[in-house]
Amino acid sequence: MLYTQPSQVLACITRFSGIDDARTLYCKLLNYDYQDRPIPVEDWSRSAKEIIIDAKIIARKSDFYILYFTIRKLTRTNERAVLKEILKHFSDCVVIFSNEEETEFHITSPKYEPESRYKFVIRRYVVGKYEKLRTASERLCRTYALDTDTPTELKAKHDDAFNVEAVAKQFYEEYRAILDEIEEELQSQGIGDKKTAKGFAQQFLNRLMFLYFIQKRGWLNKDRRFVWSFVKQYKRAGGTQQGIYSDWFEPLFFYSFNNKEIPDSYNNLPADLSEIYKRMPYLNGGLFLMNDLDKMGYRLDDALIYKMVDIDGSGLLERYNFTIREDTPFDVDVAVDPEMLGKVYESLIQEEERGEVGIFYTPRIEVDFMCRQSILEYLVENTSISQDKLISFIYLPEEDRADLLSVKEAKEIGDALYRAKIVDPACGSGAFLVGMLHVLLQKPM
Repeated sequence: MLYTQPSQVLACITRFSGIDDARTLYCKLLNYDYQDRPIPVEDWSRSAKEIIIDAKIIARKSDFYILYFTIRKLTRTNERAVLKEILKHFSDCVVIFSNEEETEFHITSPKYEPESRYKFVIRRYVVGKYEKLRTASERLCRTYALDTDTPTELKAKHDDAFNVEAVAKQFYEEYRAILDEIEEELQSQGIGDKKTAKGFAQQFLNRLMFLYFIQKRGWLNKDRRFVWSFVKQYKRAGGTQQGIYSDWFEPLFFYSFNNKEIPDSYNNLPADLSEIYKRMPYLNGGLFLMNDLDKMGYRLDDALIYKMVDIDGSGLLERYNFTIREDTPFDVDVAVDPEMLGKVYESLIQEEERGEVGIFYTPRIEVDFMCRQSILEYLVENTSISQDKLISFIYLPEEDRADLLSVKEAKEIGDALYRAKIVDPACGSGAFLVGMLHVLLQKPM
């Protein structure tokens, strides 16, 4: 049962600009008790103190605390360093991190994993100008504090609200429902068969999802909400006879993203949009090359596309936040990340097909373990360093590896890793290759 409306939470986090809005969220909307107490950090680690600008308790319910930290730079490394100190003093808490300019905020819920390498997992919602916050607002409502709630009960509510797997499952179910609807519409057009209709529908949705990831980098006309702006312009222009897919998406996909001149036959493009198309990046890899499915003559009705993206925020891809950061097993954004493309692809393949072609989803934590084990075996064979020391180097958290290696040993490992060649002959969606890259890019690897 919800005791505050998601629309109220959405309005609050959409205008989020500092500690006052954080208090509004937790005290006024989620029923935590007001607090205004500085947190003394004089005895904390030097690395944490160098990161922290200001630290306060802003709300609580029983012994569950809401903390607000302004830090010098919002990075995963900085947040983990500060949280390591926080959890020594506040075992049950939510921590809102703000950058120095108070333009971006991370609402984080640390979860103890005592058996894990990092001891705790960081789950976060990112709040800022270009973030889509509808799903975040719906799930934060689940953390409403009853006056009778114990810290254990509040912790359970936050585990539910910050459950990235639940968000991914919800996204996939909604994605699948729209995919089935598009597939059914395509089959009714009397072109091809069920297989080609499904292939065309899935290909279009994959292309659209890919745009949602790359627009986060500002690569599409320097607009981090390019697709939304694109649909907004189309609707304001009154639409076209052939529809947004045929008249606007096709020239973008097959010509603009392939650095090809747009044919004169696409004469429904506004002049300003034609100029924008000329500045689009070249996207290689084949996703936007015209193929046999594209040549079949399928039509996509505007109404179907609006179910994926609409200017009122009701479209599927506008309800969920997208992140371009690949998560690690112990640090996750509660958002749709690039791995979702692989999950969707693998989930849509029937069970019998998976067995025939060898396609199976491997959980991220298992990918991380297998990558580290591979590196361990490689270093055992290619360095003179003891296996026990290599195990500590590969599996201990960064802060516990200080002075583990001599300068000579560190150089030997560095040289060996520099010479390493990594291949995954059956890479599928690339989960193991991306996982290995994450491991190798972590300090001090």
